[in-house]
Amino acid sequence: MNSPLGIGVISFAHGPAHLYCERLATFDDARLVACWDDNTARGRQAAERHGRSEELPSELQSLKDLVCRQLLAKKKVAGGG
Repeated sequence: MNSPLGIGVISFAHGPAHLYCERLATFDDARLVACWDDNTARGRQAAERHGRSEELPSELQSLKDLVCRQLLAKKKVAGGG
């Protein structure tokens, strides 16, 4: 059997993210490896809830950086920064 696919969730701003993590725990071929959020407290809380690290594996850092750039751009367009 191949090793499970590692998945990191990079936002918990919407409620279903926790449901996805809980469902993922039932899969044999995938596993949750990290929980992160641009809101530090929310990310820490999610990591604790799901027993995972707040630190993303290096292969997910570039995706996190892209998401953060998109969030920043969205805030600027909305007049928040």
